[in-house]
Amino acid sequence: QGTYQDDPKTVDSGFLPALGTVLPNPNGQLPINRWHGDPQWGPFFARKQKSIGYLFEHRFDETFTFRSNFRYGNLNVNFPAVDNNGLQANGRVINRSVNWYPTDTDSFTADNHLQAKFTTGPVTHTALVGVDYGKMDMKFGLSSPGGSGSISTLDLYNPVYYTPSFVPPRITNDRRDKLTQIGIYAQDQIAFGNFRLLLSGRKDFADTSTRTIFLPTNTVSSNVAAEPEAFTKRAGLLYLFENGFAPYVSYATSFEPQVGTDVSGTAFVPTTGEQYEAGFKYQPLGWNAMFTFAAFDLKKQNVPTTDPANINFQIQTGEIRSRGIEVEGRARLWEG
Repeated sequence: QGTYQDDPKTVDSGFLPALGTVLPNPNGQLPINRWHGDPQWGPFFARKQKSIGYLFEHRFDETFTFRSNFRYGNLNVNFPAVDNNGLQANGRVINRSVNWYPTDTDSFTADNHLQAKFTTGPVTHTALVGVDYGKMDMKFGLSSPGGSGSISTLDLYNPVYYTPSFVPPRITNDRRDKLTQIGIYAQDQIAFGNFRLLLSGRKDFADTSTRTIFLPTNTVSSNVAAEPEAFTKRAGLLYLFENGFAPYVSYATSFEPQVGTDVSGTAFVPTTGEQYEAGFKYQPLGWNAMFTFAAFDLKKQNVPTTDPANINFQIQTGEIRSRGIEVEGRARLWEG
């Protein structure tokens, strides 16, 4: 299977400050179509996406099934941007900067696993073991520091575009981020009477590197690498009543390697997470419908987010917590 998509003029909608949109502003409410950029640099950016791969499955017998999946993808983006650098104290004028973000990313993903269906006494198992491999190679240019160009401030309540003070940016740094990740995993879905128990574990080995070259002299300005690894696990228990009602609980941990550095050149550490969830699923008998209710509590550590002191870089926060409920209903009401 393969895909190709070309978006020569993708809109950069930008963003507006909270004051005057979701919060009151003494200057009044901003129209939702107000743009903070300038037609001399944007408002479009070009994007091309390509991928090719395969899905393979072979069933040996009633017990064993082997699956192998592979995909190669490429993403190319040329992104000229006018960035909103914050609202001034008068509540109407924003500071701006112009930057340039050309990127080219290659990615490879592959997954191979063997599944076995068997019984041990009154217990039925659907077990699998596998290994997956992922590689990302991202090349992109940076227009800062040293090449950000310049642009005047903008009065959001009386915008004047095509500013004569505009100076286009230039690429001053050539950066390359690489990530390689290998995961070995095992899972067993166990059926015992009306109980369904899911147990799985995974060991990840990653290799990350970031290399930045200062273009005027082609000198290496930074070069960092890391080899993080982690073990993650997941468990879930469900009871299936005869009427189609099924309460459940689940627990999972996660590990996501991060490439890149902060403004000081310090490499990012992996993002980790832990989630508890409880709820129910209901599939009424004789009706093509499914209803679900879930309550969840998710904590993630070391999440990359924009550096408030330098918006062209990121920092990692200590911990982010997300919790709430989710309700979903799907049904086929009648034929067609």
